[in-house]
Amino acid sequence: METKALDIPKAELAKAVDGLQKLLKVSNAKSDILQEREKIHLQVSMKKIPNLPEQIIKVNLPHGLYTADTDVCLFVKDLDKKSREFEVSEEHFSDMLVEKGVNCVRKVIPLKALKLEYKPFEAKRNLSNEFDLFLADSRIIRLLPSLLGKSFYGRKRNPIQVDLEAKDLKEEISKAVNNTRCILKNRGSSCLVTVGYSDMTRDQIVENVLKTVEQLSLKFPGGSNNIRSLHIKTTSSASIPFFVSLDSGETVVFPERKKEKNKPVIGEITTVMDKKVRVTMDGKVKLVKGGEGDKPKKNRKRKNPKANDK
Repeated sequence: METKALDIPKAELAKAVDGLQKLLKVSNAKSDILQEREKIHLQVSMKKIPNLPEQIIKVNLPHGLYTADTDVCLFVKDLDKKSREFEVSEEHFSDMLVEKGVNCVRKVIPLKALKLEYKPFEAKRNLSNEFDLFLADSRIIRLLPSLLGKSFYGRKRNPIQVDLEAKDLKEEISKAVNNTRCILKNRGSSCLVTVGYSDMTRDQIVENVLKTVEQLSLKFPGGSNNIRSLHIKTTSSASIPFFVSLDSGETVVFPERKKEKNKPVIGEITTVMDKKVRVTMDGKVKLVKGGEGDKPKKNRKRKNPKANDK
């Protein structure tokens, strides 16, 4: 079923942004503390929660989110996996970034440093709070969930994948830093997408929101028909609505989930000496015969018996 982009009246959105900026001015006037710029989020509420794996939707923004004050951290691979010293890897990739004209990355962390210096939960938690954005070499992205844990992935601080072997590395990093993304999980009926900062102009925020809604509604599970409401807010402010759908979620259709073919697992059994069993997905256990599942042994050819002596 094809979906089309959600049509949002620009005037209604502009009013919501005006209201949010007024809230920020009032909040700043009441506080004696010097206010830092705040992230502006688009809050998307769904009619039906998709029973699908975690999905990350990348969104290209007309006005990038990066400024000179944005702190970026990059996770990289180890040049020497056997050595416990990670400074060589850190220096190598830092020099490479400078050589390619990439100046937005403040810290480079090799996998080895992540394993040795950020193993405690509190260390990972502090690291997740230290930077605005995390990038990761595409060659190690699959290893990070087990190393970073809930301090990152539980708080939707997932590192953004980048190709450090890209021909134009500066452009590759720039796209990752300036664009945004929506992380969808099959828990909860809403998600937040960063679309700007409080020091942006009204027109910049409006254009970023419109572009985000357009791309999300085309890639969203169930399409634009699954969007219940849209709000705009900062991290600390109340949310201001600018779109609400009164239609029910009965007509929302999700894409069919592909069934993964699970292979049977072969392992050792303690009740029978030197034997293995195969456990299928339906729970059936079968004894493996002839060392099945192991590497096949080479058959040794028997020498032809010598002819009988005459």
